[in-house]
Amino acid sequence: MEAAPVLRIDPATWISLASACVALTAAFIAVIAAVRRPAPSPPPPEVVKPTDAPPAWAGPYFEGVLRWADLACLELAFAIHLAESPGEPGREKRFGEIKASLTHLIDTGRWYFPNSQENSVDREHPPAYRGTCHAALDLLVAAQGLVGKTDQIGIAALIRAKREFVSHIQVLVNPHQREAGIAKVLHRFASVGEEPGQLG
Repeated sequence: MEAAPVLRIDPATWISLASACVALTAAFIAVIAAVRRPAPSPPPPEVVKPTDAPPAWAGPYFEGVLRWADLACLELAFAIHLAESPGEPGREKRFGEIKASLTHLIDTGRWYFPNSQENSVDREHPPAYRGTCHAALDLLVAAQGLVGKTDQIGIAALIRAKREFVSHIQVLVNPHQREAGIAKVLHRFASVGEEPGQLG
């Protein structure tokens, strides 16, 4: 009876087989670790913060400025009317009332347009009156000084001061930036009421 042939494996083959076993074992361990690893949680949704949104106080602030400027324009309009109406009864008394009202508006305007106190060392005045007056208030002060002038030069100067004040306030509140939004609203409601039932 013949002996079974002996399988002989050279050293290079043994090394190859061992390397394959090590590679298979490493792959198996990696697969198990991947299965057991918890799935990564999705990143939190990004909070979109509009960079051009105005702060919460901006709306009330500009509404206050507009109310304040409206009162100032009304007083200046009265002053111009009186200056151009020599026969108006009680004209001088009304000029005095307008000046007092403008003094009030100049002071309350400091709440909206504080003085610039850069490099100001003036300590003799209360804080609201230190430094350089805002241009909007300078224009109102100049207009107040012209109230009661009834000659043509004085009236023309008062009209010019009022227009400068109106123009300056318009630049500050910048109504042009709202024109697009206003146009959209007007367009949206342009046909309201044209058809039955649209007004409820």
